[in-house]
Amino acid sequence: MVYRLLSVPLHPTNFQREVQTIKYLAYKNGLPLDIDKMIRRKIISRTLDRTTSLPRAKPEEKWSRVPYLGKLSFHIAWILKSCGIRAAL
Repeated sequence: MVYRLLSVPLHPTNFQREVQTIKYLAYKNGLPLDIDKMIRRKIISRTLDRTTSLPRAKPEEKWSRVPYLGKLSFHIAWILKSCGIRAAL
């Protein structure tokens, strides 16, 4: 949603309305996300990508498949993330 927010040119009032909608959806879905921080990070990342012709190095990601077991799956994913492994639920 943040990608779409920053990709579509919006008037400042519509931009703020869209941000509020994203925050509302995150809240209603029980996701404790800092939307403002996500937007800032995405803007900074895009700016850095545009200011250099060199590719930005990204660490190689390791993935692991985790069966969906409700909240337990998210706890397992959190533990794997601390070890540098991303979980595919």
